[in-house]
Amino acid sequence: MASGHMKSVHEEPLPPAHQNRGTRPLAEYLRDPAHVRSVAINGLFVLALFYTLYFGRPFFLPVTLALFLDLLLSPAVRALARWHIPRGVGAALVLAAVLGIVVYALTRISQPAAEWLQQAPKDWQQFERKVDGLIRPVAEFNKAARKVQDVADGTEGEKNTPKVEVKSSPNLMTYALGWTKDFVAQSIVLLILLYFLLASGDMFPQKLVGLLPRPRDKKRAVTIARETEHAISTYLFTVAIINCCLGAGVGLILSFVGMPNPLMWGIMAALLNFIPYFGPLVGVGVLAVAGLVQFDSWTHGILPSICYLCLHGMEANLITPTVLGHRLILNPVMVFISLMFWSWLWGVVGAFLAVPILMVWKIVCDRVEPLSPISELLGPQRLSPEPAFGASIFRRRLHTGGRPGRDLRGSGDRQDGGPG
Repeated sequence: MASGHMKSVHEEPLPPAHQNRGTRPLAEYLRDPAHVRSVAINGLFVLALFYTLYFGRPFFLPVTLALFLDLLLSPAVRALARWHIPRGVGAALVLAAVLGIVVYALTRISQPAAEWLQQAPKDWQQFERKVDGLIRPVAEFNKAARKVQDVADGTEGEKNTPKVEVKSSPNLMTYALGWTKDFVAQSIVLLILLYFLLASGDMFPQKLVGLLPRPRDKKRAVTIARETEHAISTYLFTVAIINCCLGAGVGLILSFVGMPNPLMWGIMAALLNFIPYFGPLVGVGVLAVAGLVQFDSWTHGILPSICYLCLHGMEANLITPTVLGHRLILNPVMVFISLMFWSWLWGVVGAFLAVPILMVWKIVCDRVEPLSPISELLGPQRLSPEPAFGASIFRRRLHTGGRPGRDLRGSGDRQDGGPG
């Protein structure tokens, strides 16, 4: 009887994977017209949301910036509240301090930046003369290739014929005035909204939690909201401090190297570090051009960009992962996709907000159980990956004394709390 029972155990077919999970195959799911309609409606909703964010940029951009700045500055307002300073007064003091720092930094770098921009065309010509020996062979090869292509296409004579075309140049002053007007208007809206958010404190989240029907849901929502707000505030404050320290280090090293206006370059490095990948590349390129123009020797000319690249590499690969920890590190592929998407959606400001928005979404998904698969997708590769299927079967066979039939049939029971 025992041998017959073991034989039946071995010969019993395993149920399909989708039956174990209680789900239906994708083909059967798509045969239902209601499900197809649901997928189509959800897709249309996502597209409508994207285009709403794009065309509603004058409204959504200040609101998003105000929410992030509120998370960044709320700890300072709470610290003042613990000293029995009213939240309205504390919010005004924090905003005044931030505006004072920004105005001071702008006054210190405005004149050097204006002079550098005015000198930029001459510096670029000098840079071209310096690297002319390196790029001349490539330029001559491209010129010869274009001539061969024109002869092959029979368009060489047409290109030699001069063409007169009148183009109306846009009014640069009108464009600049329009951009300045929009910037000032959105900045005023941002400051007013930020003040109200800082002064109100937890009133707005508490009102949202009060809309939930059951007390258990309210308690869970309050816990998730507090943990999420604390994690996001810590992340934004930590990243801001790290970038400021990076900018200070870059400015200090460039002053030792002999680069003029080190404060301007340090602020540039701190701001560009908020934009992953592209920001440091732009910083290295600008410092390389400025260094080669400023100094005569090639070694001294590329030294500022090398120093900046070394500091950024140390920050990105050692300091930031150590300070933030593994849970607040993002998947590089998702970071790049987020950077492209928000840059397309909101321009330069969207590039600055790409990583904070992605990190906020990951922190929320970490604390909401149904969204945990999205958090796993946004996170980095695990340092100790899950064992392969064969390795897990081998480990379970060790626990069952080498009886594979019992192991395969009882594996689901052990996952629910059995031995193993």
